Amino acid sequence: MPTRSRIRAFTACAVGIALLLGGCAGTTDDGAGNGEPRLVDTKSPVQLLRNDATGLVDDADIASIRKEVDQSEPCFTEEKNPGGLIRQWKSSVELVLADGTDRVAIMDKLVTSFTEQGWTSEELSNTADLWDVTLSSDSSLAMIEISSTELSIVSIIRVISTGPCVETDGPDSDEVKSLE
Repeated sequence: MPTRSRIRAFTACAVGIALLLGGCAGTTDDGAGNGEPRLVDTKSPVQLLRNDATGLVDDADIASIRKEVDQSEPCFTEEKNPGGLIRQWKSSVELVLADGTDRVAIMDKLVTSFTEQGWTSEELSNTADLWDVTLSSDSSLAMIEISSTELSIVSIIRVISTGPCVETDGPDSDEVKSLE
């Protein structure tokens, strides 16, 4: 059975390959050479980005993992996107931190890891109770939001990775159903 450190090493390698090949992913083609990514092209980079980020947190710092989400979601409200045809892949997780773990240090490590690789960060909030940062890179189809929250009894690191909005045949289409 593989150890978590081996899984992390494999995941980090896979993320690097996926990010490098992200620009080579299959696209739809309208005949004029205007390729657009499909939902299937965005799923793996989004999942791998989430896994890469969570893999940077030491096992000893994690009490539990909860609220894992891995699915397509509509990009806009029903009014702006009737039938939810415009969708994006979303992969997220909450890491409940072990007692005594320094959530700010973990958050700093995560953000620094990405910015040192050339990712651009935008701080959405930085208060005593919530630190929320989005990170993006021209070399990735996916973007990531990392936040740390201090609740009354637990500290949480939330990782949300999303792909670009793409046109689909809707949530009940074979394309979407085969991915979920």
